[in-house]
Amino acid sequence: GGNEVGMGRLVHLDPTIAELKPSGNADFVALSDTGCYRSCDHLLLSSVSNWGGSAFEMAAHVLYGSGCPAEADYCAALSRVGCSLADLEKAVLAAACAQPAGAVDGVYPDRAMSIDGLAFEPHHRKLYDQLWSLAAGVS
Repeated sequence: GGNEVGMGRLVHLDPTIAELKPSGNADFVALSDTGCYRSCDHLLLSSVSNWGGSAFEMAAHVLYGSGCPAEADYCAALSRVGCSLADLEKAVLAAACAQPAGAVDGVYPDRAMSIDGLAFEPHHRKLYDQLWSLAAGVS
């Protein structure tokens, strides 16, 4: 909790945040021990890091996609082959899980089609589909 780059912004806004513990659990150390103190101008929060990264990507597509060279516009490239953001994320997760020393969930020590304890279907797919729809609606 709180170890993501930019989370130091919260501590700058309210120094008492540094002493909070994830879920209020006394077994965890305070954010001041494990948190990232690197700040930022604009903080993008998400309950799953992957979602925040994808939200950032889709926002960049909305803001800059039309001025982007065709070979750099991966949203358009995905659309041309009938693929969506959710399809891409699922394929990346499946490839990571298939590796002998592949990625594990992050909550559970399994190589399952889940991230942070949430199964890809339907949880992650639903959010990725929403992001894709929002980005496609304005591009």
